[in-house]
Amino acid sequence: MALDDLATLVAPREIIICEGNPAGQVAGKNAEHDAKIYSTIFAEEMPDVTFISAGSASQVSGDFFGLAAALPKVASGMIVTRLIDRDDHAPGDVTSYEEQGIKVLCRRHIEAYLYDDEILTALCESVGKSEIAPELM
Repeated sequence: MALDDLATLVAPREIIICEGNPAGQVAGKNAEHDAKIYSTIFAEEMPDVTFISAGSASQVSGDFFGLAAALPKVASGMIVTRLIDRDDHAPGDVTSYEEQGIKVLCRRHIEAYLYDDEILTALCESVGKSEIAPELM
C-alpha cells in the first residue's frame, strides 16, 4: 500500500506513447526523437505528461512493449494514451485506430507540423533572425 501511494505521488498524470526509436535501441538513430519533440512543445502546457517513444506505428498501436497495459498498474489513476503518425493509413484504418483509443495525427508525421511556415517564422523570431524566415521557407 505504501509503495502504491508513493508511485501515485511521483508518477506523471499521463503517459503518451508515441512513435520513434526507444532509448537505447540503436545508438545514434534519433533515439526518442518524437518524444523529445512532443515534450518540448507541450512542456509548459502539460507538465504532468510524459512522452515515451516505443517504436513504429504498429508497435505503438499493438502495445508491443506492453507499456499501455503495465503502466496504469504502477500508479493507479494514470492515463496512458497511444499516439501514431497518420503516415499513409487509409481513412478506414484511422477510424479503426481511433475506435481502439489510439490517437492519430492529422498530418503525415510530427515534422509536417514543425516545417509549417508559421512555426519556422516563430523560430526565426525567437532567435532574433526574422529576416531569414522567407529564405528558410
